[in-house]
Amino acid sequence: MKNLLKQITLKRLLGLVLIYITIRLVHFAYGEIKEYIRIANLKDTASPNVQMLENFADIKSLNRKRTVNIYLPAEHDKSENRYPVIYMLDGENLFSEKVSGGDEWEVDEVIDKAVANGHSGAIVVALEDADENRGTEYTPFDPETGKDADGVKLLDYIAYELKPIIDATYKTKPEREHTGIIGASLGGIMSLYALTKYQETFGRAGIFSPSLWKSDRFYTLPEKIASWEGMRVFIAVGDQEGFMDDDAKKLYQKFLDAGIPQEQIRLSIEEGFGHRHPTWRQAFSKAFPWIVNQ
Repeated sequence: MKNLLKQITLKRLLGLVLIYITIRLVHFAYGEIKEYIRIANLKDTASPNVQMLENFADIKSLNRKRTVNIYLPAEHDKSENRYPVIYMLDGENLFSEKVSGGDEWEVDEVIDKAVANGHSGAIVVALEDADENRGTEYTPFDPETGKDADGVKLLDYIAYELKPIIDATYKTKPEREHTGIIGASLGGIMSLYALTKYQETFGRAGIFSPSLWKSDRFYTLPEKIASWEGMRVFIAVGDQEGFMDDDAKKLYQKFLDAGIPQEQIRLSIEEGFGHRHPTWRQAFSKAFPWIVNQ
């Protein structure tokens, strides 16, 4: 009798386990189908002014190639105007919700709107990230040893190889005061580092939600700026980003302590926003066109 009861109990237990597994599988499948439908319904929201150049960036020092998305003002090919250039990281998230997989920064819409309101516009050169290698590629130095890391190799490529190609191909204003770099999160510390290490190249920087927690050394970088002439810095962070809110404010103060004139730097706190793309979309809409103005 006892053995029979044990067998019945075991069968019931196995039945419950099978029911649980089935429910979990159905739930997983439903989630996968829902995500597939969501992605399938995303639209290519990039403007006709955006060109996607697959594997255009050949970064030999990293043994990797990158797709580059280039935004050109609508009048670029028709007029003799020359334009400031903004180099941007995480380029897959800037123009199209279909490419981004969801939220995008609407960089093209923001610049198109500024042009419609009388601004001359700007050229944007946006490198897509390295997927699984993003963390190392967006780290300029080893936090423990201080030695150059893969991020410097990427920035070397942008400053010394990609920029000359862009300047030779498009109607750019190649001077430092007309060249900016913008990034968010790890890209934020990359733009900060680029501004200080490549001072002859970049005079403008958008530093959004920077990952300053990686090293206190980032706070010392503003001290290395040799000249503030022609420079502009836009720092942004969401007020729902926890300690990163205070970190961004601290960096802003470090720039002021280092001597940047008040009118050449801005700090934007995005109320109600966390560490995500809508935060940086709003930040860019505030930064442009101020970031490229004279």
